[in-house]
Amino acid sequence: MNEKEQILVSISCVTYNHEAYIRDCIDGFLMQKTNFKFEILIHDDASTDGTAGIIREYERKYPGLIKPIYQVENQYSQGINPGRINSDRAIGKYIAYCEGDDYWTDPLKLQKQADFLENNPEYGLVCTNVRDYYQETNVFKEAKYTESKDIIYEELIDWDRHFSGSFKMNALTVCYRKELLNVIKSALYVELDPSKYFTGDCNLYFNMALVSKIRFIPDVTGVYRILRESMTHSKTDKRRLIVFKGKVSNTILYYLENHPIQNKKVMCRLKFRHTLAVCKYAMISGDFNFFRSIHLLSVLSARKSKTNT
Repeated sequence: MNEKEQILVSISCVTYNHEAYIRDCIDGFLMQKTNFKFEILIHDDASTDGTAGIIREYERKYPGLIKPIYQVENQYSQGINPGRINSDRAIGKYIAYCEGDDYWTDPLKLQKQADFLENNPEYGLVCTNVRDYYQETNVFKEAKYTESKDIIYEELIDWDRHFSGSFKMNALTVCYRKELLNVIKSALYVELDPSKYFTGDCNLYFNMALVSKIRFIPDVTGVYRILRESMTHSKTDKRRLIVFKGKVSNTILYYLENHPIQNKKVMCRLKFRHTLAVCKYAMISGDFNFFRSIHLLSVLSARKSKTNT
């Protein structure tokens, strides 16, 4: 039996300047208790701190298990998704994901998720609960969701949980069938321009929900670390945060147009809210070609129609 046949799960970890956190992350991988083999794929995106050095320590200690890539040039800044680099080289039947500043706390996380997917072939992805950890104040926030449930596209599309019934999937809890990446690519996939769209987590989840069933289980399996400054949070660089939210909103508008939801009222409100975010980005960046006119026109048309009735 070759290595590819033996490994059931590939763990994908993307890290950048996570020197203070990467040990917690890797230790969470190593603590996993499974009746199958897994591999740990770490993509260091040209960190400028000591992250790569710490990864090399673990690589020497666990040769063959930890399989790093040490980039010389940052790939994300060039519009390349580092997560895709890892998924392309993954040899497991399933892929589990965790970024370098988050970490797993349940030693049975992978076993639970692999067992579920093995026993339920109609499901393509399974996710779990997390505890939020606010690094600056050293405060944990307990998990919100308490019951197992199937997650549908309509719930995921409301990324910011603004409306009731929405669901926020956390990347560090995800485990999915690798074969579905080919299904998505052949049936749905469009190469979105990373300069205008957010091409990361939500893009994958939306596509997964369109081609397969998704199950949420309420077990808390990890910690989502909320930093003072990151790609998704910032108290000092508001412009960068607006840029990020503008790209996410443009991505959501793309899916709303190409895969609309049935609830027309929510559809209108989502389009209006995300169009405002895209407009805010355009004003901040000066890039008024950033959003397509169809976004704004469709929203204004829907609002006008509602006013007339």
